[in-house]
Amino acid sequence: MRQHVLQALVIDTMQRLFRAWKTRLHADYFLYDTDEERLSHRPDDITPEDWVSLAEHFGSLAFKAVSERNKLNRGKQTTKHSCGSKSFAEVEESTRNPDNRTNAAPDRVWELQHTRKNDRGK
Repeated sequence: MRQHVLQALVIDTMQRLFRAWKTRLHADYFLYDTDEERLSHRPDDITPEDWVSLAEHFGSLAFKAVSERNKLNRGKQTTKHSCGSKSFAEVEESTRNPDNRTNAAPDRVWELQHTRKNDRGK
């Protein structure tokens, strides 16, 4: 059982780091206006072949359509996320009782996920 938990943690960490890396590459892509400029300013931590492929992906109509749809959906959200860089799942997991692994009450988890701290950090 412990091995599976550790394996899940490693996989989750790798996925989060990969998403962060792709997000940074996407930001690097948007620093330049033309594909020629983008390709000539390749980040150091990606191969030239992969950068060309990624630039084509970021410039594709399918990617732009998904991105636009996600922007519209994000604008429709009425409940805002206010727990920093932690995802909802991470906040819920952090409220779990370490002794018997039971979840905290749903209203407590919601409160942590959707309320901001005051100037005293409470």
